[in-house]
Amino acid sequence: MKKISAILAVEVAYLLALHFIFSFIFHLHLHANTLSTTTLSIFIEEIPIIMILILLNTFIWKQKILFARYPIWKTLGLASYGLIAFSVAAIFSLVTQLNIGAFFLLFIATLLIGVNEELLMRGLVLGSLIKKGKSLGFSILISSILFGLLHSINAFDQPVYNTVLQVLYVIPMGVFLAVLYLKSNNLLLPIFVHAMQDFMAIILSGGKSSSNTTSFSSVLIFYVICLTLAALFYFTGPQQVANFKARLLGRSLQKVEKKLTARAKDTSFRRYITVSVLIYGLIAYGFNLLAGKLQPSGEIAGFLASQEATLMLLSISAYVFLILYFDYKLTNLCWLLIPVAGGPAFAILALSETVQPKFYEKN
Repeated sequence: MKKISAILAVEVAYLLALHFIFSFIFHLHLHANTLSTTTLSIFIEEIPIIMILILLNTFIWKQKILFARYPIWKTLGLASYGLIAFSVAAIFSLVTQLNIGAFFLLFIATLLIGVNEELLMRGLVLGSLIKKGKSLGFSILISSILFGLLHSINAFDQPVYNTVLQVLYVIPMGVFLAVLYLKSNNLLLPIFVHAMQDFMAIILSGGKSSSNTTSFSSVLIFYVICLTLAALFYFTGPQQVANFKARLLGRSLQKVEKKLTARAKDTSFRRYITVSVLIYGLIAYGFNLLAGKLQPSGEIAGFLASQEATLMLLSISAYVFLILYFDYKLTNLCWLLIPVAGGPAFAILALSETVQPKFYEKN
């Protein structure tokens, strides 16, 4: 743990020093709410710390960072969230007629954020925890919590409540990015997805801190999205995860087979979970219909919209869990193409045994 403490101490000391230097000597507000000043501050902040981390790791910490080759079409699948975020930012920039030069510079700047924070949290901290013999789940959780707590330093420049929301907001993102690193065996993938998340957030807010435009309901929704994607990628990649651990620890790669727990093979337990997913999906579907008919306005409309989105996403998460945990064919994820009603429809097919788990079919 001494290595991890030293790694985090370097980052925190750097950020604190940078804050006081620019605040009291140069009177430059690093988190000014304009796109140009935000871009400039990112370049000033990120380049030195990236160089410091690389040098310290090369000569002192010597933590192995993985950049293994990964099939391009699978890379595109894992990077889909980042590609969507970039597309949203690009479309918004066209609508608002953002200067192409400013767009490009901000794109490069957010890549620097991705390099710094992913090198720090996934490359060094997560890698060190796993190398120390900690379990993957423990390592992902701790590194993600530390990733969130690292953002508490922003309390110098914004209200405490906003900082708390920001800390909570980035924890599930840390879990998702850690899983991307584990599955791809390449740090470049979480770097890109992280960068595009920040790129989209800065573009949409016009340079304002993302925490200023974050609410508790959006934090909850983000948890559902990130953890669902993390579970989907993690439980569909046992071989890649095993390869990650072998490469990081310098062991030879070995072929692994997905093993189901006795619970997952229990027919009664599977039906109980399926009924629960069906009921929850129907509740979400009913709330969706009700919210559409009420057509409220103002704060009530915003509240209902956030509750509707949360229920729908939780319903989708339960449906994805059903498919992954009980080992149904992944082609059944196509039911996601039917908004709201797709999950309940699949649950009905599963209860009628029209579709069956792969292990059940083999028997």
